[in-house]
Amino acid sequence: MGYVQTRNAQHKKKTVNRYTPEGWAEIHKNLGINTDTMIWLMQNPVLDKTIEFADNRISLFAALYGRCAITGVDLMPYEIRCHHKVTLENGGTDEYSNLVLVTEAVHILIHATLEETIQKYLKELQLNKKQLEKLNKLRKLAGTPAIA
Repeated sequence: MGYVQTRNAQHKKKTVNRYTPEGWAEIHKNLGINTDTMIWLMQNPVLDKTIEFADNRISLFAALYGRCAITGVDLMPYEIRCHHKVTLENGGTDEYSNLVLVTEAVHILIHATLEETIQKYLKELQLNKKQLEKLNKLRKLAGTPAIA
C-alpha cells in the first residue's frame, strides 16, 4: 500500500456530481437543453404510440439539444412533432434512426402537397439552402415531391 499513488480526476469539474443540489444544477446546465420541455416530454407520451417511440422521442430531444432538426429553433412542448422518416404504413418503425424531431410548421411542410400550403410555410419559415435540402430529403422519404 505504501507505493500506491493517487491523482485528482482530470478534465472534470469537482462541482459536478450527483450527490448535491449544486452538482445536479451543474449537470443540468451542461446538458444545454430546456429541462422543463424534457420533463414535459417524459410526462406526456403520445398515447397511441409505443414505449420505444416515447423513449426515442426523449433521446432525440436530448441529442438535438432541444432544437428542430431542420430549422435549428428551440422546440417548445406545444410544437414538437416526431416525424417518421419512413412511415409506419410503408414499413417504417419507431427506431431512433427512423425518427426526427421538427416543429409543427416543418412537419406540415414535409407532408404538404398543395402549392398554396407549401408557399405559405416556406414564406413563414424562410429556409436557407441547407435547410431546404434537409427538408427535401424528408419529403422524398415521405413520398412527396421535392421543393425547388
